Amino acid sequence: AYNRVVLLDVQPSHFKQRPFPVHVIIDHHPEIESTDCLYKDIRPHYGATATILTEYLQAGGVKITQKLATALLYGIKTDTLLLEREADQSDLNAFAVLYPMANHRMIRRMERPQLPRGDLSVLSKAFKDAVIVEDVLFVHLDDLTREDIIPYIADFCLEVEGVEWAVVSGIFQNNLIVSSRNYGYTRSAGEIMRAAFSEYGTAGGHRSMAKAVMSLEKLAEKKVKDPGPFVRKSFLAGVNAP
Repeated sequence: AYNRVVLLDVQPSHFKQRPFPVHVIIDHHPEIESTDCLYKDIRPHYGATATILTEYLQAGGVKITQKLATALLYGIKTDTLLLEREADQSDLNAFAVLYPMANHRMIRRMERPQLPRGDLSVLSKAFKDAVIVEDVLFVHLDDLTREDIIPYIADFCLEVEGVEWAVVSGIFQNNLIVSSRNYGYTRSAGEIMRAAFSEYGTAGGHRSMAKAVMSLEKLAEKKVKDPGPFVRKSFLAGVNAP
């Protein structure tokens, strides 16, 4: 029903099927595949797309309401781990502008979401079945009811002693989802994930965090039978790739 499509914090290459035209792309992830559109603003050196949008509002002299400031500040905090990951001076400036305007009680509620009881077994399986190869911790989870449990566990696993990489995979809606995390001073997570998984689906991200999405149908065509060992073998091959 609309005559314009705007993509925020994501790019067309992320979608398996793209029957729709894209008119505007605003993102902070590196550009994987060039797309023609009316307007494109991609800034990989920024830590959050919310920072770009905050600058737009400032430049246009638009009044930022408390609700909007809260949403933008939450976006910057989550994407940069409270300015500790992939943040630059622009993120710091936007954070300083938004902080006094935001509803911090609401942000605290969003930062501490309740974990559904049904996911307790998923957490238990993750910790029980974790595999550590040198300094890389791998966890694979079977069918999931929520995709966000994968990066949630990846962030947690990075805190394990002696672990420099956390790679968590799971099956969600007929896709194999992989999230990787590191501390940002080793090789780029985005580069490794692309080297490991771009042949099978979409993959990429930042230096300290990245994601891959692969359809089970495509993996079956590639003769992949067991996702867990496949993720371990492919990721380690990506780490060792030149």
